[in-house]
Order: sequence, then structure tokens, then C-alpha cells
Amino acid sequence: MNQNQSMEQNEFSLADIYYVIRKGLRPIIIATLFFGIIFGIYAYSIATETYESNIDVYITPLTDGNSTVSSDYAMARYLIVTVAEYMESNSVIDTVIEKLDLDESIGSFKSKLTITASTDSYRINIAYEDEDAEVTKNVVNEVARVAIAMQEDRNSGEQFLPENISLVAIETQENGSYASPNKILIVIAGLFVGGVIGLAIAFVKELLNNSYKTKEQLEAAFDIQVLGIIPEFEIKEDF
Repeated sequence: MNQNQSMEQNEFSLADIYYVIRKGLRPIIIATLFFGIIFGIYAYSIATETYESNIDVYITPLTDGNSTVSSDYAMARYLIVTVAEYMESNSVIDTVIEKLDLDESIGSFKSKLTITASTDSYRINIAYEDEDAEVTKNVVNEVARVAIAMQEDRNSGEQFLPENISLVAIETQENGSYASPNKILIVIAGLFVGGVIGLAIAFVKELLNNSYKTKEQLEAAFDIQVLGIIPEFEIKEDF
């Protein structure tokens, strides 16, 4: 019986939770603001800002004055994934790095490059993320140029597209746009972490507090009946 009473005493009701939060409001606010500020300093002063550019390259049948047939589009659809994989091949990337004189390894370059093929629209999207907004623009344009040039050069040793299939790039003239970090999200995460830590501190302090707060806790702990309680009130003195 005493064990059950002890368990009932340690259980938190909604009223107890409200009491704990109200009593621990100060550490909760302090922890929330502290971690919000720390995360904000990281987001706005420490974290490295990156930018991203992207362009589209279309794979399309050549009409050459004649009407295209369904087989030409079927061929283009079939080859689009292959072209996308080719655009991130070492031969293309190595040429781009050399032409732009980038201080990047092939592995580092690939980690910033994203090639996405859409078979529904015959479109390949080239995206590149870097700390320099102008570099991102130059890279995506150059990847498209190099890949197209190698496919158009029958002596390049890289050409695999048939003569009735071509690549058309829509290059960008704008520097890359801001990509990361999401500063607002980082600050919100800091506030959330601080709030959780503040709540944890408040509840730990409450669990370590062995005092009795209600007459029900006294009755359960000592198996007695409380006849009355003295309310807490504040006396204001008039001067």
C-alpha cells in the first residue's frame, strides 16, 4: 500500500505540470534565450554561407527540315539518363575544373554538383553549390558547354549521341542565389532546444524537491486526515 501511495505521490497531474512550469519559468526563459542567442550567433556569424546556380539542358531530336517521328523522341527519352550520368563523369568534370582553373578535386567538385534528369520533359537540370556565387554560375554553364562540345565533336572519343539527337542548354547570366544555411530555422531550433533544456531543469529540480505541496500528498504519505490548511496570502502595509 505504501508503495502505491509513493507512486501516486510521484505522478504528475496537469496541475502539477502547470505548477512546475510556472515555478521554473525563470530558468526556462533563460535557457531558451541563451540557446537562441548561441544558435543565432552561429547562424549569422560563424556558419559558412553558400550559393547555388542551376540551369536546364534539353535533349531533343533534330528535325533537319523533316518531321520528327515518335522513335526519335523514344530515343531521346532512352538516352536522357545516360547523358545526365555523362555530365558528372570524370572526363567532363576534369575538363571543367581545368578550364575554370578551380582549386577543387574531382571528389570535392562532385559533392557540390547535382545532376537531375526528367524523362517527362526531356530536361536535365545542372545545379552547383559553392561559397562563391559567381563560381556557381560559371560552373553550371561550363558543365553544359563541355558536355555539349564533347558530344558534337565526333573526334572527341566521348561522343555517343546519334546524329539526330542534340543537346540545347539554357545558360544563366545571374550569379547564384543564397542556398544555406537557413538562419531563421537555426534560431528557431536553438529556441526549441533551450526551451526543452529549461523544462528538463525545472522538472529535475521538482523531482529532487521532497517537500509536500498538497494535503492529498500528506494524507497519502502518512495515512492521516488533514483537518485544515492555512492559506498563503500577502499582507499589504499602508504607510
